[in-house]
Amino acid sequence: MLLLMVLPLVAFSCHTLIPGGGNNESELAGTTWTLENFRELDALFLAIFDTTTITFEADGTVHGVAGCNNYLGTYGVDGSSITIFGLAITEKACAEPDGIMEQEQQYVDALLKVDNFQIFGDRLSLNYDDDVRSLDFRETQQSTSELASTSWNLDSFRELDMMLLPVENTDAHLVFADDGTMSGSTGCNLFFGEFSTTGNRVTFSHIGTTKIACQEDVSQQEQRFLDGLENAETFMMDNDRLHIQYNGGDYEINFVPMEL
Repeated sequence: MLLLMVLPLVAFSCHTLIPGGGNNESELAGTTWTLENFRELDALFLAIFDTTTITFEADGTVHGVAGCNNYLGTYGVDGSSITIFGLAITEKACAEPDGIMEQEQQYVDALLKVDNFQIFGDRLSLNYDDDVRSLDFRETQQSTSELASTSWNLDSFRELDMMLLPVENTDAHLVFADDGTMSGSTGCNLFFGEFSTTGNRVTFSHIGTTKIACQEDVSQQEQRFLDGLENAETFMMDNDRLHIQYNGGDYEINFVPMEL
């Protein structure tokens, strides 16, 4: 399980990570982009292929993968002006691909400097330093997984032949977005990350969580929940229920549809 760290010089707490202006009606809202290159003056430097993403939610939150780690923050838009702030990022070191940690630091530093954006078809530029530098993206295709755009409440855990119910009065849930990201709550902490499917196989990656102390029974539930996601192998949707299986199918997390 990865924990969120606060980026240097950026204040972050449960009170600062709030939507940047309510329902964000900008053309960025609801879009996801993959970094293609860094522009500095008249030079272009290609990003490591398909490692870095950004998603702008309509509620003013921004999140994505910085190359190795997941990040989460807030953005505000006024016309073509944009500010990204309150960033938090998971703490993980990646040895591969070569140079990914250096690129990640460059990317995060640039995000905090961007002050305007331009969209040209399926291309996005986040500009800074009087427009002589930019982060350039291409729009990300939406996920075709049957899990996409579904939301689920935790129903039970199965471990071999034993069934375990969630701790009473905890709101544990899992939400799949159509851009390949997922988020939810363990009943205590919030989490987010990415998912991918091939047939009935499912993989969760870049999982990060907030860092709130929980009661012992809720902490045990949280660890069981996150272990299941990190080790997930297959999924099955049956009679409006979702089953995520791991450890060769001997262990399972069971969900029921969330009532929205």
